[in-house]
Amino acid sequence: QEAEHAVLKKNYEVLLSQCRNAARELEMCQGKYEVLMMQLRDTERQRAEDKATLAGQHSHEKERIVKYLRDVDETLGAEVAKMLKTAPDGTPRFKGTGSPKARTFS
Repeated sequence: QEAEHAVLKKNYEVLLSQCRNAARELEMCQGKYEVLMMQLRDTERQRAEDKATLAGQHSHEKERIVKYLRDVDETLGAEVAKMLKTAPDGTPRFKGTGSPKARTFS
C-alpha cells in the first residue's frame, strides 16, 4: 500500500507540474493575444487615419486641378477673344463706323 501511495504521489506531482506548465503557457498565450489585439487596433486606427489623409489629399488635388482648369479656360478664352479682335500684326480685325455694312474683315 505504501508503494501504491508513493506511485500515486509521484503521479500527482507530475500532473501538478504539467498543470503549472499549462497555466504558464496559457498566461503567455493570453499576453501574446493581447499584444496582437493591440497591434490590430493600432493597424485599424492607422488605416482609418491614412484613408482620411488620402481622402483629404484627393480633395485638395481635385480642388487644385479644378482651379487650374478654370484659370486655363479663362486665359484661353481671353486669348481667343483677343485673337478674334486683332490680326496677327496687332491691327484690329473689324474696321468701320459701327454700321454692319461698313465693317470689313482683314
